[in-house]
Amino acid sequence: MKKGYIGTPKNTTIKTKSKQITFFATVLLTIGSTIGAGIFIKNSSILGNVHNSLLLAISCWVITGIACLMMGLALVEVCSAKGLDQSLGIVGWVKKYTNEYLYKAFRNFYGFLYLPFLICAIAFFSIQFLAEGLNWNIPWWTAVLLVFAIVTWFTFTSAVSSRSGDLQNKVFVLFKFFPIVIAAVIGFVYVGMHHGSMTPLNPHGDSGSTPLLDKINPAVGVIASIPAILFAYNGFFNPASEIDNMKKPQSAGSALGLGIAIITFIYIIIALSLMLFSNSGKLDQDNGNAWGGIKGLNIFIEVIQVIIAVTILSCINGTFMTFGKYYQGLIARDEAVFSKKIKAKFNNESSKTLVGATYGYVLMMAVLLFVTIVGLFFVNNLSSNSPIATAKAQGIFSFSDLMSNWCALFIFLGIAASIIGMILNRKTKKIDNTKAKGAIVGGWVAVIVIGISVLYTLVSVFYNIALVVYYKVDGDYASNSDFTTNIVTVVLTLVTLIFFAFVMFGLPLIKTKIDNKKKKVH
Repeated sequence: MKKGYIGTPKNTTIKTKSKQITFFATVLLTIGSTIGAGIFIKNSSILGNVHNSLLLAISCWVITGIACLMMGLALVEVCSAKGLDQSLGIVGWVKKYTNEYLYKAFRNFYGFLYLPFLICAIAFFSIQFLAEGLNWNIPWWTAVLLVFAIVTWFTFTSAVSSRSGDLQNKVFVLFKFFPIVIAAVIGFVYVGMHHGSMTPLNPHGDSGSTPLLDKINPAVGVIASIPAILFAYNGFFNPASEIDNMKKPQSAGSALGLGIAIITFIYIIIALSLMLFSNSGKLDQDNGNAWGGIKGLNIFIEVIQVIIAVTILSCINGTFMTFGKYYQGLIARDEAVFSKKIKAKFNNESSKTLVGATYGYVLMMAVLLFVTIVGLFFVNNLSSNSPIATAKAQGIFSFSDLMSNWCALFIFLGIAASIIGMILNRKTKKIDNTKAKGAIVGGWVAVIVIGISVLYTLVSVFYNIALVVYYKVDGDYASNSDFTTNIVTVVLTLVTLIFFAFVMFGLPLIKTKIDNKKKKVH
């Protein structure tokens, strides 16, 4: 059986790699698998949530960074369980530490929602930066075709061949840290050139035509920003699955902690720099005029935006390197739709990976069609993240942004469920694992932060609908277009929540009932 294939017995993979991952390599792996698109995409919305308060915006990054640091300590113990299928990642943690129903729920989420929607969102983020860098008023159909091309390319390169994925990753690394360095220094250079003087951010900025829950108070905006920042930390937990492959597994907690601390420091520096440079909190060529009309500065920023677009593709490449194997495992275990018929195509190891990648590709095409239709017909520029694109393209970009937040929130909810199972196991001792220092304290901190974020999100969905209706009845809208934008936003958020909940928790129940009826018949 091929090494790394989902479902491979644990001892067949670990013996060949148990001495290969050093402490330093784990730190680099944590940093490399995390830093990507999130810091460039989410900083602007976070600044808006806290009403342009520089202090609160930085606090958002610090709070979430500490929570992820604590989470890393807990995951050391979670991943030390004997018999844990590390190749399943988060889904394997849920399977080991919770129950069969939650396992099926998060298996559905990861395979049918998280992977396709996350990849789709990141691809659209890349196109967004490309359009802004080229000053291109991109039509919606061009954006969709480019995403189609990106998904197709990575499916049949990185998802099929780990060698191709590794080669492409090395190419992307050459681009990755250049925009990060520029973003980290550009704001401080700006302040230095103006001898410490700058136009301060307005701490009481416009909160929108209708003060939704995240706009009522900057402090509430801090809580509202957590899901967006969790997206920026998405992937930090991947190295936790490699603990058994470390030379010194006992140092895993320190390595993860150091990696997350470095990530948090980098994020804070970049966020602060971008906020000093631009009131929007993002790299924007229009801000070049504020530098006194320095020749070529706007062109330089446009080039950086194009490089960021390429950098974002590195996140997609890394995800696709496990993409085909995950679906291959679902099919092999008869846990995918039509898996029994598809499994007949498993002729050899190479064909298994290709079949798994193709299965995931079909799901990706369905998700791309879904996002396109919703963005075109039901979303009317819910955000101002893409001033270059046409209105219809902005609708697609906005919906992708919304889906990425939901994906991040639910994936961390799965982590929280696994951590709670680990904490309970300290008493039941049903699972044989290695007790990690700081795991319980870190686990509770992580669970509380994630719990507050999830609770806020659920409350805000219904609160915002009631608030929008109230403002309409009370006649507080300046125009019908303001009402339309707000009502579409809140209703779409509710529909998305129902959709996610149905796929995760509804489908397993329906499947169980169907299977029980079949057993009675036979």
